[in-house]
Amino acid sequence: MADDELITAARARELFDYNPENGELRWKVSDRGRTGCIAGWVWRNNRGKTTSYRYVEVGNKGYPAHRLIWLMMTGEWPDPLIDHINRDGLDNRWTNLRVATAAINASNRGLRSDNKSGMPSVSWNRSRRMWHVNVHVGYFSSKEAANDAATATRRFVTSLRMGS
Repeated sequence: MADDELITAARARELFDYNPENGELRWKVSDRGRTGCIAGWVWRNNRGKTTSYRYVEVGNKGYPAHRLIWLMMTGEWPDPLIDHINRDGLDNRWTNLRVATAAINASNRGLRSDNKSGMPSVSWNRSRRMWHVNVHVGYFSSKEAANDAATATRRFVTSLRMGS
């Protein structure tokens, strides 16, 4: 396997055992005496993010364990992202993993440490003395599609205001 080739599902199943109940990925076959040990290492982001993930190296290529698990369970690489439903990047139980778009993945975050409302995307605007909602709608490949989404969002927000 060349360095730029991704591992196949068959090869991953040869190398690893996965327990979907507890999320453990263990070496089934190892040339470094790791047979039976939990595969990989925990990478902790030191740039202010709280999420940690387990990574596994096969050959000279590193893989996030949750993506290898998805490959082993489904036979296909996930596209585009795998989201940890409970927001714990080390909890790789099968029931905690799902395919997600970037928007879904981004929305599945805990509250910011400076959040005072206790609700995501809701903050108090002091000058207006009103609650403010800040929601990211998404990214679009054309400005027309972005405009359509903005228009639909404005219509939706207007319908909420009229209903209250």
